[in-house]
Amino acid sequence: MSGKALGLAPARHGKATTLLYRLGFRGWSTLLKLAAIIAIEVVIVFGYVGHGAIDHYALHPMIAMASALPLFLLVRTLGFRLREELLISYFFLNFARFPDYLFEAGIEHQTWMNVFLLHLAFDEIIGWALVFLTVQVLVLGVAYVLMKLRDSRAQATSA
Repeated sequence: MSGKALGLAPARHGKATTLLYRLGFRGWSTLLKLAAIIAIEVVIVFGYVGHGAIDHYALHPMIAMASALPLFLLVRTLGFRLREELLISYFFLNFARFPDYLFEAGIEHQTWMNVFLLHLAFDEIIGWALVFLTVQVLVLGVAYVLMKLRDSRAQATSA
């Protein structure tokens, strides 16, 4: 079975490229996804700036990652591999941000909107929420990266 079939980086790449590959970077495919997300986010951030709500813009990615990372860790712990962490994380972000999209459409925030990853609850304690979520995302993010590296190293040595 070839290294490519096993999901291993091609031998011609250097150590840095191999590390990126082990972390999920897949060349042009990943770059195109990142470019699309960044272009969308540039438009969205200007909306938040226009409302003087840049702290809210910062809050929702933290909520999304604090929600997605435990799921990613659980899936890895159960022995499954994820391929589209970037797109899954972006889905979580837009799910958390959905009440703000409704607000832009003229619908005021309402209590039921907490179904979107506790959107309103976090808006009420935004300062503390940002601190807590930042620490949580850093700890879980490091744990997930280390788990991905460990799993890819174990897969490479078993091949």
